[in-house]
Amino acid sequence: MSRRLGRSLAPATLACRSPYREERKVNSAAAEPSRETVAGLPVGPVGDSASAGAAKAVRRRGEDAGGIRARFARRMLGEIMVTTGMLSERQRDRVLKRQLRSRLPFGELSRRMRLVSRDELERALGLQFGFLHPLTGAGRFSNDLVMLHRPFGEYAEAVRSAARRLLAQWATRERNALAITSPGRGEGRSHFAANLAMAFAQMGCRTLLLDADLRAPRQHEIFGQPAHPGLSRLLCGYAADDVASGVAGLRNLTLISAGPCPPDPLGLLGGRQFANLIQRAREHYDMVVVDTPAAGRHLDAEIVAAATGSALLLAAPNRSRLEPLKTLVRDLRRAEVCVAGSLMNAC
Repeated sequence: MSRRLGRSLAPATLACRSPYREERKVNSAAAEPSRETVAGLPVGPVGDSASAGAAKAVRRRGEDAGGIRARFARRMLGEIMVTTGMLSERQRDRVLKRQLRSRLPFGELSRRMRLVSRDELERALGLQFGFLHPLTGAGRFSNDLVMLHRPFGEYAEAVRSAARRLLAQWATRERNALAITSPGRGEGRSHFAANLAMAFAQMGCRTLLLDADLRAPRQHEIFGQPAHPGLSRLLCGYAADDVASGVAGLRNLTLISAGPCPPDPLGLLGGRQFANLIQRAREHYDMVVVDTPAAGRHLDAEIVAAATGSALLLAAPNRSRLEPLKTLVRDLRRAEVCVAGSLMNAC
């Protein structure tokens, strides 16, 4: 297994290097993608969750989401903090006067003056550097979304490193769907899948996050999205337009929640409809990240991984055991699943 990096997530050496590896082309357009559908799957997010004042200002200016993001990126940090309500204009001026006698950056000085918290500073930096959307209402998202709430922390950087390794060492045009697996409960699969999907989206990849844990789903809670109708309804005949939804304010990210838990999850996931869904998603998204239930308790994860063709293994420090991990690797390889790598997930 991989070594642990500090107190966070440590990427191991990612396996399955292909001699035919090629650089992936990703969608890096500045403008927010519209809600179009390709092969029955919506591509890109829908609208933005804005405060009433910000939303009215946007409508008055007639700006699109890409224009708003670009305008924030050109602003000084103090302006961003005032615009978002972190500082008043008077507080900003106090920091600027103090800065004349100090060599400290504006953000660090604001923290030392106890005018903003570390989380607020990281959010302002995220807006300035384009990691976050200016109209994203972070309050509706779970604290599990470290890439949103703490985009410059140690864990977020480790997730970004894992995403970069996957893009460089594993992903190709034909291999871009990844099941997130682990043997037992409480090993952080949903947490890591959500943050990995966000990392891919922030890098400009059109990303689909699919919650295939039909036993104890969490992605709808993490992103503050409706639980229904979801994947289970989609596999029973619902139209994709009614199921897949862009995550408001998060560019390049689409979510399909699990939906109501069916009496026979294995029967739904093992059917032809699920394999067809994965194939369509692979064709029309740059990256597809699939959350799964514990592999040691059910066959669901193995079925999902067989459909995606690749799996990423997670282990939790002081929780995961070596033998179940070995068994999972053996079962995946027997099913001809590419094990893209393994991670020690200290979330």
